[in-house]
Amino acid sequence: MSVTVTAKACRGCLACLAACGSGVFEARISRNHKVAVVAAHPENCVYCLVCLPLCPFAALTMALSGPGPVRGKARKG
Repeated sequence: MSVTVTAKACRGCLACLAACGSGVFEARISRNHKVAVVAAHPENCVYCLVCLPLCPFAALTMALSGPGPVRGKARKG
């Protein structure tokens, strides 16, 4: 299992960073002074799925065991 942030989709709202109690995410400033979030410590992820529905840009992806990755919001079931 792993969590990733799609750099092109992230707009730096920091919602995932604020919601994550496990310290998975870090904010980074690019050369053109834009803020983006990276999954700097994916090994800390406890797969609580709190961050997924909070990202308004569907920049987060969690690869879980099963048919494919969960993207943008948690699947019910």
